[in-house]
Parts: sequence; structure tokens; C-alpha cells
Amino acid sequence: MEHNNNPGTPQMSSEFPASTTQTSSSAAAYDNSSHFEKEQSLMRWEQDLKLRERALANNQAASDVTGSHVVVPAPATAHPRQANFPSSYPMIRLNLEEDIAIREYRQIVKFGIFVFLWESAALVYNWVVSIGTIVYSAVDNFFLALFYMIVGVPTLYFLTRKLYRAASVPERARKSYAYLFALIGVVLFNIIFFVGFKRSGMNGLIWVISLFHNDHNAVGAMATVSLFFWFVGVILTIALFIMYLRLNNTKRQRGEIQNAGFREYIKTR
Repeated sequence: MEHNNNPGTPQMSSEFPASTTQTSSSAAAYDNSSHFEKEQSLMRWEQDLKLRERALANNQAASDVTGSHVVVPAPATAHPRQANFPSSYPMIRLNLEEDIAIREYRQIVKFGIFVFLWESAALVYNWVVSIGTIVYSAVDNFFLALFYMIVGVPTLYFLTRKLYRAASVPERARKSYAYLFALIGVVLFNIIFFVGFKRSGMNGLIWVISLFHNDHNAVGAMATVSLFFWFVGVILTIALFIMYLRLNNTKRQRGEIQNAGFREYIKTR
């Protein structure tokens, strides 16, 4: 069979369909986008490594000059990091710029410190409110609130230090997810205090209603402020949990940190 070829008309071969050019263009665009994302990731890694190297050099120089208190070194460093807070008598290490290379993790640690201060103030004020309940023969309420304050504030402090260490080495999934599991306990702790069962040392909703119902308006007003503390505490702790989990997953998906996902970590427990 003969084929009629008109002059000036481009020939189309069955071996190379018309969509080949379009497919090649889209593939090239995808490759360019992929290369750009990899370049951005490498640039961020390079910046983080430079910050870590600078922090190591500063820590080494400080350890040669001074002999102040020494805290436990982070796993990523070979030398102990010097305590620097408070400045008058250093007991703990608090240097976000040197210890935490990734900016997003520094922001979360700052928010975690604020949550610690808020929760500590809530526990102290919860105890102050319980002093007023002694007038109404609720002595057990006073001692329970005192117990919560004595145990709760140090526990929250160590939990905040756990966040600090996890943010210093976010590539270690065990540290990050151990902190998240502990934070779930703090969320439940706030919810229970917000509910506030009678004579439980928890000045929450049920206890506030009982005080006003029995015409103890002065102490009821104080307990209302405590109720506000616990309500905000629930929101803050849930927000901290979601922020840290989302950041960890985002960094892992971008390839900036190498660790297992939250679900994979739970399966290994």
C-alpha cells in the first residue's frame, strides 16, 4: 500500500507518539523541582552543621577557661557542656542558640518553658486556694494540694529538660517520642484538675460549683481563677504536643532528620 506524503507536512511516526514531547517536558520539570528541594535540604543541613561546629568550639573554649558546674553532655557532643543558668550560681544548662541548631526546635523549647512556668504557677495557686478551704474544714483538700505542688513542679521541670535534650538531637526518635508520651500524661493531668472532684485537692469545675452552691463565695471566686489556670493549661499542653509531633514528622518527611515515624515507634514498644 502506498502512502501519500504531502510536501511541507511533518511526518508522524507510530514509534514516537505525539505525547512524547509533553511527557519529557513534565518529567524534566519534576526533576528540576526535586533537585531544587534537595538543594534546599542540603543548604539547611550545612547551616545546622556550621552552628553545631561553632557551639562545640565555644564549649571547648569555655571548658578550658572555667571550672563551673558540669551538666550531662548531649549525645552529639564529645565534651561536657557547662552550666550557665542562673548567672550568679550556674546549676543548669540553658543556651538555646548553641545547644539547639534547628530554629523551629528552639521556638518549641521556648514555648515548652512557658508551659512549664504556667503549670507551676497553676499548682502553686491551686495550693493557695486550698488554704482558704481549711476555714470550711476541708483540711484534706489542703494537704492533697500541697502534695500535688511538691511533686508536680519538679516533675514538670524534668519533663521540660527532656524536651530540651530531645530538641538538641531530634534525629533520635527515642528521646522525642518518650517526651511525647510523657506529655500525654500532662494533658490528662490538666484535664482531671480542670474537672476538679470534691475534696481531691483539685480546685476545678465541680469544686467551684460546690463552693458557690454552699455560699462560700470568697473561696469560690479564688477557685474560679484556679479553674481558669487549668483550662488554659489544657489548651497549652495539647498545643505543645501537636506542634512538636507535626514538626518532627515534617522534618522526617523532608529528609532533614532520620528516624522512625510515631506509628512505627509505637509498634516497636
